[in-house]
Amino acid sequence: MSEPGFKPGTYLLDLEEEVDFSSADSFLFVFMKREEGSALPLLTLKQKQHIGFKTRELISFTAAQSDLICSNKPTVAQAGDDIILPCHLEPAINANSEIVSWTKPGSQPEYIHFHQNGQLMYYILHPSYVLRTKLLVEEMTSGNISLKISSVKISDAGLYICNLESKSKQASIFLTVGAVSTPFIKVQKQNGNVVLQCKSEGWYPEPEVLWLDGEGNLLSAGPTETVTGPDDLYTVSSNVTVENNNNFTCRVQQKEINQLRETCFHVSDDFLKEPSYHVWVMVGVPVATLAIIIIALITYRIKNWKSVKPNINMFSRDKKLTRQKKELESSQKETVEERKSRELLTEVVETE
Repeated sequence: MSEPGFKPGTYLLDLEEEVDFSSADSFLFVFMKREEGSALPLLTLKQKQHIGFKTRELISFTAAQSDLICSNKPTVAQAGDDIILPCHLEPAINANSEIVSWTKPGSQPEYIHFHQNGQLMYYILHPSYVLRTKLLVEEMTSGNISLKISSVKISDAGLYICNLESKSKQASIFLTVGAVSTPFIKVQKQNGNVVLQCKSEGWYPEPEVLWLDGEGNLLSAGPTETVTGPDDLYTVSSNVTVENNNNFTCRVQQKEINQLRETCFHVSDDFLKEPSYHVWVMVGVPVATLAIIIIALITYRIKNWKSVKPNINMFSRDKKLTRQKKELESSQKETVEERKSRELLTEVVETE
């Protein structure tokens, strides 16, 4: 929609006022003053008829002259951050009454935000983005239709398209999402050599691992081992063998998201002289095994003693009863013999 001889910009009125015709509000202001007879803009009658008096028509005309612009540089964010995908109309117009949408190609559905008549259309959005996206409504009157995404996920990375549906305009921007973590160093001895192992979990995209000495020189290290978890995050590890005392640094970096994490470790002379860990392991394992066997035997004996003790008590009681019975029988036997002796003595006396 265009008119020969008319372009959005600043026009001089007959009262030497300047009005910026790049916004719909300026158009309306000029026409309202024209009706009041207080100012006559330098517009022909044909141009006036072409533009019209209705605000909607004025906005439509101005919007047709505006370009939709997104940043040509990727937006970089860390997982969990709140970020803004910048996009605006230039020259600026009030976009509050426009149909504004954001889509992510490849998603089903593609819409991640849909703004119409000042309201958000939830029912057509991708479920993953519901309640996580919003326009900067207070800035839409100045043509800002940037999108804010809360709690960014790794899966949010990719291409996004900003659409001014009512004017068939669109612009795109790329979002890169990363995840980082601080590496930790584990020290061990192998065949008398000190080996440092650096490990770092939860990276995205895949990072690289570097070893440096105390002066910042790169060290020759073994190949980096990379493992991808079910959450698509990377775990990396790398070993380096050291032969002298020094400060050593493990650096994990990802250039795409411009992130770097480091951990330092100092190897002393005393540590280099300590006995190898594997010797202690070889001695410790048999000792620990023997201790476990002894504890098991003691436990077994205690349990066995508890189960046998009642039988011992019963045996002791029976033995005691048997002894008492024998003593009673013996006592009774002696009484009978004494009676017989007494009776025999009585007979002898009577005979005499």
